[in-house]
Amino acid sequence: MRRTQSTRTRLTWFKAICELTDGGADYAIDAIGLPQTQEQILRSVKAGYAGFYRGGIALLIGITPPGKQAILDTNLFVGNRSFTRTSGGDCRPERDFPVFIRWYREGKLKLNDLVTHRYSLDQINTAVDDLEHGRILGRGILTYA
Repeated sequence: MRRTQSTRTRLTWFKAICELTDGGADYAIDAIGLPQTQEQILRSVKAGYAGFYRGGIALLIGITPPGKQAILDTNLFVGNRSFTRTSGGDCRPERDFPVFIRWYREGKLKLNDLVTHRYSLDQINTAVDDLEHGRILGRGILTYA
């Protein structure tokens, strides 16, 4: 059977994660939401053993683009792996925003690195179209003066 470049790449990153984490990560987070990244986070968490120790947790925070579906290998759930998603998390703005601001100012929270697209207010239709068609991988923001 011939392997494609993409299969070799997946096996390489998976092997690296397993070596770096002694068998798999405790937590893996997908902030992108593409079907392939959803599968990758589930594969990268460690397996557990029922009754002895839990497996890793794969957390989806990204939003799957319209018209795309993730098909997950259910065999990956053997070993007590968990796959969960959050929309907004458990953030309490009055408690958490001051911490986030402090981390940003201290350089610990690199928000600027998360922004992949910037749109002026007069480009709002382009921004919405890009979002609807899955062309924003990361975060797009509107800027105005």
